Amino acid sequence: MRKLYLAMGLALVAMLVAAGAAFAAYTFDPATGTGFVGKGDVQLIYGWNNQQLQANAKLVDFRASTTSETTWTCSRPAPTPQDPNREITQQRSTTTTTQGLATTVTRDTSKGKNGPVTGFNLTGYEGTPTVTTDGPAVGSCPATPSGFTFDEGSQVTTPGATVLEVSIDGSTWYTLPPPTTTTV
Repeated sequence: MRKLYLAMGLALVAMLVAAGAAFAAYTFDPATGTGFVGKGDVQLIYGWNNQQLQANAKLVDFRASTTSETTWTCSRPAPTPQDPNREITQQRSTTTTTQGLATTVTRDTSKGKNGPVTGFNLTGYEGTPTVTTDGPAVGSCPATPSGFTFDEGSQVTTPGATVLEVSIDGSTWYTLPPPTTTTV
């Protein structure tokens, strides 16, 4: 009977640990690059158990990535003098800014200075941001066919949300799902 209770207790603990990992959440302030990522968020991405997390924690890196979209219009007179309308074309460009985050591994020090990893403190941005653009230069107009000019005041930039990404090799990055808690 004691073995049955022990087995049921262990099963319950395993379910609670799994549920805790499944509902892990992080906090992140895009303005400062600070926050906290719990171990469960990283374990979910890589499918690691606790032992694998302990062994690989020093390899974990984070970065923040924000994508914004800018639209603008260009116009030109209609091709014939009898047509008073203008020909209008809309242009679109996407800009992604990515920057690394400084991190420290957090541990349960009640189990000694090298206690189990509990997560990762994000302590701010590091390095120079990388900016990439997909699309024409903002404010530019098509050259073919010629005659288009930029319509002043038509430019609108829509910022996107900042996402948190994790990597263990610095080349393959995985986006963390949005946190279930309020962002700091």
